[in-house]
Amino acid sequence: MRFATFYGRGSMTDQSPSVPSGSSQSKPEPTVDARVIDVAIRLGVLGVFAYFSLQLVAPFFAFLLWAVVLTVALYPAYAWLTDKLGGRKVLSATILTLIGLGIVIGPVAVLVVSLVETLQRLYEGVTSGAIAVPPLPPKLAELPMVGEKLPNSGSSRAGAWSSFSQRLARWWRRPVPRSCRFWHP
Repeated sequence: MRFATFYGRGSMTDQSPSVPSGSSQSKPEPTVDARVIDVAIRLGVLGVFAYFSLQLVAPFFAFLLWAVVLTVALYPAYAWLTDKLGGRKVLSATILTLIGLGIVIGPVAVLVVSLVETLQRLYEGVTSGAIAVPPLPPKLAELPMVGEKLPNSGSSRAGAWSSFSQRLARWWRRPVPRSCRFWHP
């Protein structure tokens, strides 16, 4: 009977009468040292897990801090707008989000347009020849190891610049994908 109960083939009521029903055959109680070591290992593993978790999230702490600041700062506007819209929380949150995106995207769009205009003027100056590479100062010829090679490189620099401008012109004239035509002249 004991063999069958040990391997799960019998039931608890199939035990022999020699084993009292109140006694248990479990493991002995662990000592205090074993408990301390067990707790120390668990705390160590937990500490390592917490450390690596914080290392993973650390680059986003600044964003989380700004999110908390903006949440606290915009809550009165959110509550006022929710009240004016008749308790529609989702609509007021959407309106405030769109206003925030407009505040962020507006200046970025102005900067992008300014960058495109500046690059167009640079391209026109390079292709027309208005932007030229100035000649090297004669003092550079006195530099050790490279000085003797530099005076002859004035024409090669101009050639490299014109080669660059020709490559830029070819790149500029290539067909623009349909998805990018909204900003291309």
